Amino acid sequence: MRIVLLYCVVIVGITSGQLLSHPQEHESCNKERCASVVSYCLIQDKCGCDPHVNCSCCGDCANCLGEDYLSCCDCVGMRKGRNYTTVLPPTMLSTVGQLDEPEPRLFAALTDQPMPALRYTIMRFPVIEELAAHRSRELYEHTEGQPLDGAEDRPSYWEGVGLVLRRNYDFDISDETSVCTVVYFDQCMALHDCRMSCSSTGALSYRWFHNGCCQCVGFNCLNYGNVQPQCTDCMR
Repeated sequence: MRIVLLYCVVIVGITSGQLLSHPQEHESCNKERCASVVSYCLIQDKCGCDPHVNCSCCGDCANCLGEDYLSCCDCVGMRKGRNYTTVLPPTMLSTVGQLDEPEPRLFAALTDQPMPALRYTIMRFPVIEELAAHRSRELYEHTEGQPLDGAEDRPSYWEGVGLVLRRNYDFDISDETSVCTVVYFDQCMALHDCRMSCSSTGALSYRWFHNGCCQCVGFNCLNYGNVQPQCTDCMR
């Protein structure tokens, strides 16, 4: 009975024009689309925190918004809606890029545990595994049993990676505990939508595969995450 009464309160509040709004709501919020779910989550006390000060409610809020999270997160102050222009480079396996104003606490909250309603898969793997997967490794390896030109004068692959990591990131390659966390959205999407969706998660960067698979990349990753598309419903 309490659940039914609470639901009625939400509907009555909305239809009477007294919409509940979040104190940190962004101007990009689409109230017409998001009023119902946002009001419900605020009444449930799932989205009451200020994400820029304390992201303690971010996970519960995202779960409450469910499949409306990407469209309505700006209504609860999590992320401001942005307009990204699509500039597609020459054909390649994937397109990568940095995101404006990444938010580590939000990304951590959304990847702390699986959230099926948000329709994405969380993956974690060692940073050294991330680096080993990239094509730059081919510069230090043999092709059909024959060394590449000048390969005998180059450092080994891992020696070269270690030098770059120490110089650019102050990272010790022997640290096998450093983990890269990424998010793969289940469905295919356009490059523009991938940027928007990853921005909504607070990710540091994104990798959009040219089959439409979208990967959002976390803060310990050093080379835009995994080079293989792993979107469950977008493997064409």
